[in-house]
Amino acid sequence: MSPHAEVAVNNQGRVTIPAQVRRAAGIEPGDSVVVHVEDGRVVIETRARLAARVRRDIARDWEGVGSVVDELATERRAAARAEAAGDVGDVGDVGDVGDVGEVGDVGEVGDVDGDPENTPADEAEDEVR
Repeated sequence: MSPHAEVAVNNQGRVTIPAQVRRAAGIEPGDSVVVHVEDGRVVIETRARLAARVRRDIARDWEGVGSVVDELATERRAAARAEAAGDVGDVGDVGDVGDVGEVGDVGEVGDVDGDPENTPADEAEDEVR
């Protein structure tokens, strides 16, 4: 039987994971853990364990031929060839324009014209306004 313990949630919503439970789960001090709710249960697992579980689930459900990586690479090469040939497909495949973010989200471009107060990012932001 797996180690188990009853713990209390404090007034700040914190819970201490008992040592025997941490050891059984492979959680070491300083580990980053992921917390989620699954079928009404709170599940705490390390990122490494989560990644391994996701890889297992994908491998189990994979119905393609070869590896997922090989299939993705093949799709990317075909898309690149189609783009080079001028066949870029539907505009909808690119994603919504809203996914790009605001011009200000691009980050600092730097000074191009010698005027430290007026960068290309500033000019673009002014055009958007």
